[in-house]
Amino acid sequence: MPADTGPSCPRCGYDLIGVVESWKDSCPLKGVCSECGLEFPWSNVLSPLRSVPRWLIEHSRRRALETFVPTVAWSLRPARFWSAVRIEHPIHARTLVVYAVSLVALAHLVVFLATAINFRYTKVAFMGWGLRPPTGWSLYRATFEAAAWPYSLDDPSYYDFPPFAGLWPWALVCLTILTPIAHMILSDTFGLARVRFEHLLRAWAYSMVVVPVTAAVFAVGCSIPDASLATMRWRWLFFLGGAIWLVRWWWVVSHRYLRLPQAGLATIAVFSISALGSAAILSLLELIGFQGRA
Repeated sequence: MPADTGPSCPRCGYDLIGVVESWKDSCPLKGVCSECGLEFPWSNVLSPLRSVPRWLIEHSRRRALETFVPTVAWSLRPARFWSAVRIEHPIHARTLVVYAVSLVALAHLVVFLATAINFRYTKVAFMGWGLRPPTGWSLYRATFEAAAWPYSLDDPSYYDFPPFAGLWPWALVCLTILTPIAHMILSDTFGLARVRFEHLLRAWAYSMVVVPVTAAVFAVGCSIPDASLATMRWRWLFFLGGAIWLVRWWWVVSHRYLRLPQAGLATIAVFSISALGSAAILSLLELIGFQGRA
C-alpha cells in the first residue's frame, strides 16, 4: 500500500479509510470488506510490507539475479509459495512482466541448446549428410540456424529433428497463457469476488516457471542415450505433467491466495475453458499450415 493512500481491500481495492476513521477506542484484529466479502487481518492491510519474503523478486532490494533463482525454486512448490506470498503484499506489475519475459527467454535458451545438441549428435550422425557432412564453421553455422527457431507442429520421430517439434510444447504454452484469461470470463472471479487484474497478473507471471522447467526436463531426457527413445515416444507425458502442475498451481491460487468461494469448482471451470481454447488455437494453426522455421 503506497504511503500517500489510505487502506484498501487487498482483493478488490475498495477504499477502507471510512472504516478506519470510524474506530474510536480500539482497532479490531480482523475486518471484512463490504464490497467483496474478503476477511483479512487489519495488521496485514495497515502494514502490507511487514511479511514480504526476502527471496521474492518482486520486492527484493537485492539484484534481480540474486532473487531470480530463489523465486523460481519456491514457485515450484505452489502451496509453500502462496503461503509466503499473500494477497496483501503490494504488486509491482512491471517487475512481474519482466520476470515472465525472462522465463520465456530462459525456456527458449533451453530449447536452443537442446536442439543444437540434438542436431549435432543426432541429425549429423544418424540422418546422414551424404559423403560430405558439414565440418568446422559450416557445422556451427548449420547448427545455429537449425536451433534458432526449431518450432513446428510436425511430430518428430526418434532420429528426426528437432526434438521440440510437435503439438505438446504449443499446447502447454497455450494452456499457460489462456488460464488467467479464463479467470476473467468467470463471474465468480470478477463478478462476486471482484478480483483485481493485478492479482491474476501476479499468479500468471509466477506460473510461467512451468515452461522452462518442463523444457529442461524434456531436454535432459533427450540427452540421455538410454532414455532418449522413451522420452521421444512418451513426450506427451511432459505436457500432462505440466498441465497437472498448472491445475495444482491455480487451485492453490484460488483457494489460498485469492480466497475464492468454491475454489475447486472455479479451477475446474477455468481449465475447461483453457483446454477448449488451446485446442481451438492448435486446430487453427494446423489449419493454416503453421510449420515454424522451415
